[in-house]
Amino acid sequence: MSAEAVRLWVELLDRFDADLACVEHGSGGVPCAWQPPIDFPPLPVELADRAGETARRQQAAIAALSASLRDLRAQVASWPRAKQKRPSSVPVYLDLLG
Repeated sequence: MSAEAVRLWVELLDRFDADLACVEHGSGGVPCAWQPPIDFPPLPVELADRAGETARRQQAAIAALSASLRDLRAQVASWPRAKQKRPSSVPVYLDLLG
């Protein structure tokens, strides 16, 4: 595999790792919008283990975030709802001046 292909993959895996670190450590950082690379070279064999570990971490992060989202939805659903009143046809104030 060419040195350029290895460099491109290392940069991509570094970005994935940085985004995962924000999620895993709850730093609240917002990952940059993802744009899949165009005409990217195949994964170099020497980076296969690292890419596999990154993919496992991504799956674990997805599972954890999904569980958190379910918990938050359940909490929000348990909040008391504000009673909605229909608008009254009676004025809400009395104009004494005019």
